[in-house]
Amino acid sequence: MSSHLHLPLTPHWLLWPQPWVWLLALLPVLPPLAWWWLRHPLRQRTFRLPGVSVLAGAAGAWRGRLMGVLPALRVVALAALIVAAARPQRVSESSVTYAEGVAIQFVLDVSSSMGNPDLDRQARRSRLEIAKDVFLRFVNGDGRELAGRPNDLIGVITFARYADHVCPLTLDRDALQKLTQPIATISEQHDRAQREFADLARRTYPANPEALYREMLRRKLLSSEHQPDPGQLQALAGQVGASEADLRAMIGAYARWEQFAREDGTAIGDGLALAVERLRDLRRATGSNTELTIASRVVVLLTDGENNAGNLSPKEAAELAALHGIRVYSVLVGREEADRAGAAGFARATETLREVAELSGGRFFRARDPRSLANIYAEIDRLERTRVEERSFIQMGELAAPFLMAALACLGAQSLLGSTWLRKAH
Repeated sequence: MSSHLHLPLTPHWLLWPQPWVWLLALLPVLPPLAWWWLRHPLRQRTFRLPGVSVLAGAAGAWRGRLMGVLPALRVVALAALIVAAARPQRVSESSVTYAEGVAIQFVLDVSSSMGNPDLDRQARRSRLEIAKDVFLRFVNGDGRELAGRPNDLIGVITFARYADHVCPLTLDRDALQKLTQPIATISEQHDRAQREFADLARRTYPANPEALYREMLRRKLLSSEHQPDPGQLQALAGQVGASEADLRAMIGAYARWEQFAREDGTAIGDGLALAVERLRDLRRATGSNTELTIASRVVVLLTDGENNAGNLSPKEAAELAALHGIRVYSVLVGREEADRAGAAGFARATETLREVAELSGGRFFRARDPRSLANIYAEIDRLERTRVEERSFIQMGELAAPFLMAALACLGAQSLLGSTWLRKAH
């Protein structure tokens, strides 16, 4: 991926290529000084005090009072000409970053088994929490093994029974982190929706929330097969003294609770196929001040078990990736002794994920603790390198024209006034 990052021009300083021209400013001053020095030697230097004649002359006509305008215009014109002759220039600097990197699609298992804390028994962090932590360190850098991937397009897909597109391929690291942090396992999402429904029931009908739940079931307001009947909804709201909006919020929370109860599973093939679909037609991308040409596309697939759901098998998805020149790095996480699948299940998962990696030209990795997972990401970081070159450019803009125009305007005004209204004063 080649990127061209164009930073806006920023003025830094003024340049004077011909500073000697400033000496011209002395030319109008030297003759009067020499004349004054010759007429007034140092030993005869005296001071003249204003007298009555000076006061009398101050009351001349308006043309006399404007006599100073013509010399002032000549002085301003001369000053502007001197500045223009010195050729002032505005110096602006810009930089262009040329990068050759990759488009990386992360495919992350969020089935309930990813909530197992076997990778970090002391901190009791789940497999998913550790996977997210190491992934964000891979993206942003940790100052140690991982340098970060600032010049790569990175996106995130999650899967359990179904695959979901969480974050599109992007260079925006803040958006990527914001969308990745809330990712949770299906069981966590199920429990969260259940708690949300229970809290809403208690707030809607504090006297007997369980009775409200049973009544909503009886009236078929919580059925996933059809929309709730507006008449039944209005009647129940009047019966319990609640608003229809509160009851609709309960219906929405129940739908999510029921949905997550059906979504557990491990559809590795579908998750990988969705990643291939996002990457296969990616040739160019445009962002803020950035133009990208995609040269390398990879998938990092992380799971803890066997494929048991979905429409495509992992092998079929891997063949699809190979067809489009997309490499797959597959990572199996978890400890055999702490998983209900046991050694046999991990052996089958290892065989499947190894085949996926080999078919697509990638590599298979095995992680049993946070350290080994970090080492895997560091190895992927080394395998998929990004080359960055930054060039700076200096742009100069001539500023003499405005001063030259000002000088011409002053001379024109002086000539016009001197030959018309101020002719006598001149």
